[in-house]
Amino acid sequence: MIKGQWNHNPITEFSALASSKRIRFKDKRHHPAAAAFWSQCIQVDKYSREELCKLQNKRLQDLVDHIVVHVPFYKKWAAESGFQPGDPVDLSSLPVVTKADYIADIDAFKSDAFDSSKLKPCKTSGSSGVPFRFLRDTESSDYTYCGLLRALQRFGLRPGDRRVYLWGRSFNFNSNPVAIMKQRARLAVRDWLNVTLGIGAYDLTFENAHHQIDRIERFDPIYMHGYVSAIYTLARTLLDEGKTLKAPRLKAVITESEKLYDFQKEAMEEAFGCPVLEHYGSVEFGNISQPDPDGNKRINEDLFVVERDEQGEAVITSLFSHAFPFLRYKLGDLIEFEDEIKPGLPYKSFKSIVGRTVDMIPVAAGGSVHGVALAHLVDPHLDEVLKFQFHQTALDQFVLRIIPKTKLSDSVKATIRKDMAGLLGKDTKVEILEVDHINPAESGKFRWVISDITQTPAAR
Repeated sequence: MIKGQWNHNPITEFSALASSKRIRFKDKRHHPAAAAFWSQCIQVDKYSREELCKLQNKRLQDLVDHIVVHVPFYKKWAAESGFQPGDPVDLSSLPVVTKADYIADIDAFKSDAFDSSKLKPCKTSGSSGVPFRFLRDTESSDYTYCGLLRALQRFGLRPGDRRVYLWGRSFNFNSNPVAIMKQRARLAVRDWLNVTLGIGAYDLTFENAHHQIDRIERFDPIYMHGYVSAIYTLARTLLDEGKTLKAPRLKAVITESEKLYDFQKEAMEEAFGCPVLEHYGSVEFGNISQPDPDGNKRINEDLFVVERDEQGEAVITSLFSHAFPFLRYKLGDLIEFEDEIKPGLPYKSFKSIVGRTVDMIPVAAGGSVHGVALAHLVDPHLDEVLKFQFHQTALDQFVLRIIPKTKLSDSVKATIRKDMAGLLGKDTKVEILEVDHINPAESGKFRWVISDITQTPAAR
């Protein structure tokens, strides 16, 4: 395939997009505005860069004109800055906000133009250590949904295609037996409507992976979608036995929610025999970027404005967040942009999405390294290692938990200690523990690297 020359023949009518009647029924009920949004959403793929920027600026202007009238936090900002609705928007003049600002006064970010009882309550997972609840309106959710479908369609995927969904089921941890039973019944209905095989990501282990692999092969999916750590568990289980997944119709594997490392992507592509697509987003925003068929991490700029601050952190504005605005919101991820717009689509691309700032590991000599660097120290030893987790307990002290294939050789332990000393400082002390199981964080997501001394409690 020549870069920028991939075939893109979109389905332009939303009613024809779904591949099953179940999905059409579900979407009418749960995404009622999607049909109206779809044609304009898919049309943006054909825009010039100039046309996309014009649309983005118009939507930003509409958002700011709304919030300075209806949202207390921004009404105050407008009064102090002298901004009037209709004034040209200089995004850099607006304050950068964080999760802490919302938690401190959640009502200050609600629009009085919306009936709160008709908004959808949402909450973040707390994987960064600070969960919080917010509200979302139907239009915001449904345009984001269209953005996801647009990205999937570039790979020949449609809603209603047979899907394996590996995701967390937190209700198992904090509900009574009756509530758990009700939630399981709801999930069963949802999975049937979505033509989906649902697999709980939180309790997927190397010990029970064979059972789930059998279920997946019998289900014969078109694509798989879910947590990186859960999908990687399946891939490693297969490869360690010299096998690949028997799913001849599988077109793609989509990862979300956790950082995708190169060694994981390589294992998945070998085990599943299809492209692995790293989607980037959050609960607050939904899907912010997805790869195109050339591998460019395209940003959905008709939904978002993405900035990069001086520290390299993502600062994101959701253009469809009128009811509960996320404007210049510091998400806590480290990003880099490509220098130019890649051919084929008008959207800007990420050069890299490094990962959460809570994965930054301070070192005794000063400064910090990112957890990605630590993960690469284990890359050469994956023939002996099933799963691992670095835990920084003090500035120069680490515990490395490893689930080995058999027994970890002394030479591998020595090499890892040597490489960690080279990266983190010669006085770094490393305790290597061989274990049978490594628990996920309280959020249910798996953290490859956690630190007890970073500003945010990354282990939560």
